[in-house]
Amino acid sequence: MALDVNKKIIKKILVLLVLFIFSLSLSLGQQSITVTKTISKNTISQGDILKIDITIRNNNDKTLTGILNDFPPKFTKIIEEKVDLEEETGGSIMDLVKTFQVTIQPGESVIKSYSLDFSNIPDPLLNKKIDLGRSKFIDDKNNQFFSNEIGVFISSDKKLVCNYNFVCDSEENYGNCFQDCLSGLEDNYCDGLKDRRCDPDCREKEDSDCRSNLGYYTLLGFIIILLAVFLFIILRRKKS
Repeated sequence: MALDVNKKIIKKILVLLVLFIFSLSLSLGQQSITVTKTISKNTISQGDILKIDITIRNNNDKTLTGILNDFPPKFTKIIEEKVDLEEETGGSIMDLVKTFQVTIQPGESVIKSYSLDFSNIPDPLLNKKIDLGRSKFIDDKNNQFFSNEIGVFISSDKKLVCNYNFVCDSEENYGNCFQDCLSGLEDNYCDGLKDRRCDPDCREKEDSDCRSNLGYYTLLGFIIILLAVFLFIILRRKKS
């Protein structure tokens, strides 16, 4: 009986050892390919050009092939090089993804580069650090390898009236900060939008909602007067 128990214990230990060796080999296999992402500068301003370099290191003893994808911010524009991308780098652009076909010999590295135009940075991102995301390499066996995370600080001297805090502050109004100030509110700005709210900042006839409300209250007053007259007539007849 004790011998059977010992055999079961030994089998469990062997299974755990095999699983450990397997997971270790996978881990070592993943470490044999490294993806490193770097940028030309850590701080940029509106209109700057940022160069991105992605280095893939093949530490295997076999030739490595696969696809490298990078995911630039949606508000940026990818700058095409003058060279033929398909011939020189195997690069293409599809749905805001920068893609490269990659072939790397054993023990060697390949650097893939491209540039981004930051001419249309949204105001909410000014004077903030944004994440540029991680590059992803997929080899011919569908294994995925990710680069390091990297970000860039967007510097600007532009004075922003809108602070995007979802509160309509003193200098904000619907015209300069519609994200914080709703239409039809008292904010020293007449928006005149059809939002079923009479904007108190609008003059007569500037907001159609005000005219609609005026008509509504006029009709309501007229109905109340008619009801009062009707009740007065009924009460008088009862007395007589």
